[in-house]
Amino acid sequence: FLNSVAGAPVPEAFASALFDGFDTTASGRITVKEFVCALAVIRKGKPEERLRLLFAVYDADRDKRLSDRDLERFAQALQDGRAGATREKAVDEALKALSAKGQGVGFESFAHWAQRNMDSPLIDWV
Repeated sequence: FLNSVAGAPVPEAFASALFDGFDTTASGRITVKEFVCALAVIRKGKPEERLRLLFAVYDADRDKRLSDRDLERFAQALQDGRAGATREKAVDEALKALSAKGQGVGFESFAHWAQRNMDSPLIDWV
């Protein structure tokens, strides 16, 4: 389904991360309400709403903190099949900047970083 909507192949890890972010109840299923709400946020959401969704997509273990592992997982998913040297470098710089903030990054720190780096490959897709 996602490939038909995106118009291009979507890497499995990327699709999985999106699924987890959309599945707000961690039920292993996306309800129609969760799906519609996530699409509405991506399409018409305010910047903070979009960043909160993005944070949820990145936070694989749902601990309300982004660890190096969370960020690396998503960065790898984002790079699958379409990484260029410039994109890879930008992702590496983003990971270094965020991980320099200590043991996990909360939403506020992530949002502050994101607002200063809207052209980062970790942000620009949403």
